[in-house]
Amino acid sequence: MSTISFAPKICPDGPTPRGAKREKRQRRDGSQYCFSEGSVQFPESLDKPSRTMLTSESQVGRTSHVVRDPMAGRLRVLTPVECERLNGFPDGWTDTGMPERMQYFCMGNALVVPLVKRIGRVLLSEF
Repeated sequence: MSTISFAPKICPDGPTPRGAKREKRQRRDGSQYCFSEGSVQFPESLDKPSRTMLTSESQVGRTSHVVRDPMAGRLRVLTPVECERLNGFPDGWTDTGMPERMQYFCMGNALVVPLVKRIGRVLLSEF
């Protein structure tokens, strides 16, 4: 197996402008690859479609959905109910007594209900 080399233009070390992440990483077998993540808007825009939710939403970090509260003007993370709404679930769907971090995990692991319904309708109409 040959080792892949990366030119600096293809895979620079460290963050790139606007928060994108691109770095060389090494597998256990010694081969290298380029790990990259796109930039993330900060704070999230309330008038545009949302990014995909991740199972790590309960941890505040680079990929957390941070919004500027329109009433208070302060930055904050989404609440579990707001996460449910983004995924098309009824309010309180994950409020079953589980810890809040698990509610975020569930919504990060869920599919977007209206999108799944739409795909299903298209498939039914085609077949």
